[in-house]
Amino acid sequence: MAIRYSSGEKTLEQVKSATKHNALSDWSNDLWKTIGNWIADIESGAVELHRTMFRLYVTPVQTGEIADAIHTASDDQTAAELKQLIIAKRDALSRKPRCNKSVEALLGLGESTLPEFLARVRIESTHERPEHSVERLWGPSYSDETTQRLTSYAIGVARDKANAQIKLGREGALNAGSFKNEIRLFAARLNLPNFLASTSTQPSDDAVTEVHAQRPKFVRQLEIINIGQDQETRAVADYLRASADKTIWAEEGDIVQGDLDDLETSLVRSFQLHKSEVEDLHAEHSEEVQGRQTLRLCLRTSAKLAGQEVPDHFIPGSYHELADEPEGEIGWHPNHQAILSEDS
Repeated sequence: MAIRYSSGEKTLEQVKSATKHNALSDWSNDLWKTIGNWIADIESGAVELHRTMFRLYVTPVQTGEIADAIHTASDDQTAAELKQLIIAKRDALSRKPRCNKSVEALLGLGESTLPEFLARVRIESTHERPEHSVERLWGPSYSDETTQRLTSYAIGVARDKANAQIKLGREGALNAGSFKNEIRLFAARLNLPNFLASTSTQPSDDAVTEVHAQRPKFVRQLEIINIGQDQETRAVADYLRASADKTIWAEEGDIVQGDLDDLETSLVRSFQLHKSEVEDLHAEHSEEVQGRQTLRLCLRTSAKLAGQEVPDHFIPGSYHELADEPEGEIGWHPNHQAILSEDS
């Protein structure tokens, strides 16, 4: 991973989660492969040493004498002491370590290059879990619960945005400014007393495509009113995200089953009112048009869950969940039951 700064400098970062071995032991392949790769990038010209910092982050907390010496070396004297330490420890072995090629790469750096490289290397292992390093960024103003939610959301958003770029054949890069703004907005919403903030992330295109291709009942309901492919795809995304939100909110104790039952009752009541209104005002139109109008009115419904406001995708997604129930009341086309029976 790389962090690029507006000045043109950057930090190359390697993260290792090693629960079954010490990734910072003296001859660890994790340690030396990382160092060897950095040196290879410098020597090939892919990385400018004087404009790059190097960071190896390891969890859980681990240590090693050579790793500690690399982390603290910063000048000619400490660089020379590190070389002596490495050579002495290697000579004491019955045979050369498997990582010796990378060890030689470090020892072979020039007298001026080695101290500069070491001064730019940081080896950190201070947290039991990787997310702890993110949690400490929020500061003391948030509760433990809010900190955990912020952390889960930030990691999820970063992962999903990077994966989306990679899927398009681009570099998996995030704009730091835009990312910070999104996290600040989410943090502000978490602090709103009457708003249920979504901690789920936008479902991937693959997940949406897979569900859409299965043509569940709520998708077939949209097909028979000819809502269009784009709107069907949006409906699947809302459906998946609303379902994920309900699970997360329930697990975190924000809602109980009774809250979901109350919401369902409210949405069904709104559907019945909108359906009657459409029948009265649009009787001259085709059944497909009536169905689309009923759908639009329902998706614009303003409803609360557990007395709290919900994200924009949640009510539409909840309606699609209700439209997916085998014996449910929600049907957009006036004759949806007969049509769906013929289709099944």
